Amino acid sequence: MSSTDPKWVKLQKRVCDVFNKCDSKATITIGSGNVKGNGDVISSNFMIECKQRTRKNITIEQNHWNKIVIEAELLDKIPAIVCENESSEIIISLRLNDFRDLHEYSK
Repeated sequence: MSSTDPKWVKLQKRVCDVFNKCDSKATITIGSGNVKGNGDVISSNFMIECKQRTRKNITIEQNHWNKIVIEAELLDKIPAIVCENESSEIIISLRLNDFRDLHEYSK
């Protein structure tokens, strides 16, 4: 990770690195950041949209959520949005049923 990378690129790389610890197939998508791209990070089970924010509070815009849900479902992946706020706190959001299913699967 280059110190000159924009914050959003650093976030994508960090998310990819974390997911790679449990899924060696996690990768930053080609064309990440493009309007027509398929999420920012993809793994065996997840399609992830990364959002870097310069404010304290994080909100998820409905159109961003809808986009990642559609893209994920087309590839049979779990949609998720990862947001980083101005304090460098990183939060992942996913549907409650997907979280429940992951918990059941891990037993």
